[in-house]
Amino acid sequence: MRQTLSAIALSVAATLAAVAAHAQAIEPALIDYHASGPWSSVEYSEFDGLYVNDRHDGIGGERDYIVTQWSWAGIRATFRDYRIVGHTVVPRVYYRTQRYYNHHTRRWIHRRVPEVVYERIPEWSYTDRTPTEIQFAINGEQYVYTEGEVVPVLAAALVSAPAGNMRVRVKFDDNSAQQFDIGASTVRAWQRVFGEPLTPAALSELQRQEQQAREAAREPNLLAWPESRR
Repeated sequence: MRQTLSAIALSVAATLAAVAAHAQAIEPALIDYHASGPWSSVEYSEFDGLYVNDRHDGIGGERDYIVTQWSWAGIRATFRDYRIVGHTVVPRVYYRTQRYYNHHTRRWIHRRVPEVVYERIPEWSYTDRTPTEIQFAINGEQYVYTEGEVVPVLAAALVSAPAGNMRVRVKFDDNSAQQFDIGASTVRAWQRVFGEPLTPAALSELQRQEQQAREAAREPNLLAWPESRR
């Protein structure tokens, strides 16, 4: 009986530890790389307040990319790691020019001759990974983000970041790391996202604008309808 209770206690402790670790991890980004945006411009969400999205490709491999979202509520990030999982052999038909001499007409003749070539085409797959930490080097100081809301010290550093692209490093649970640049427009947007807190009047105006945008998205555009439906 005592051994059973001990086993149950260990199991519960392990489960709670796993849940806590998951809750404290950096959250994945809520926008896909191929989405139309908005990118590198300050937006407002009733859940996160002011935020800005950023994306960067060509990290790690030719197809790899990372998407990040920045707000006081937290920094979200998703790294898509592509890899080749196999190959498919595909026949391709090419035409080459063949030149031969016609002894009857005493002329050189050119003709196109088909030739089948078998090519190995790679098959790709991917894994979406969330980093365990994001590292910054800003104005000679180093900062690390691992979870939750952005602390005031890091927010102040992001606001004071020099103009232009900023190199950051993300680390994963297997101790691997990738470096990439945050675009200059996103770095500039940090000044507003992580600047002075919104006043009640400014917050009310942003909420009004968001409500108008939602209503406009629901309203049909009568000018775009066909004549038969007007």
